[in-house]
Amino acid sequence: MKLDGVFIEIGAIPVTTIIKKLGIQTDESSYIHVNENMETNVSGIFAGGDVVKSKLKQIITAANQGAIAAKSSYNFIKNL
Repeated sequence: MKLDGVFIEIGAIPVTTIIKKLGIQTDESSYIHVNENMETNVSGIFAGGDVVKSKLKQIITAANQGAIAAKSSYNFIKNL
């Protein structure tokens, strides 16, 4: 399946099964591990929002992480 992007919406339990198949690291509760740039352990894959491990699960936090992930993605592509 050819995709330009994937957006995953979750409820109270993160649904990250598809992500695990790509080798992206998650914790025991299935939250995705990211660094301060929202980078996962797989080069070129970024995550933000309620699927990542963070102290707050609020829309403003998700929006912030999405902005960081977008900027990090841009920088990654620009430097290819």
